Amino acid sequence: MTLIHNVSLALILGALLARVSGSLARWPIYSLLVLWPSIAMEFRPPRWPAWWLGGLAFIGIELVAHLALLLRGRPSFYDGRG
Repeated sequence: MTLIHNVSLALILGALLARVSGSLARWPIYSLLVLWPSIAMEFRPPRWPAWWLGGLAFIGIELVAHLALLLRGRPSFYDGRG
């Protein structure tokens, strides 16, 4: 029931956006753009913030490691010598 509701709402809002923009040929694109947030909410992993924070921590650790290499004068990926 929810799927039917979301798809019909996306089709209607997509048609309205296409009409306002003046090009009904863009109706499918606008409908997908309207529908996308509800699709993304259905398939979001339950522990997404933990993965996101872990990814940021990994990037931070890598940057600190390469900064340490740079300060010691050692080759690094970021200075083109490693």
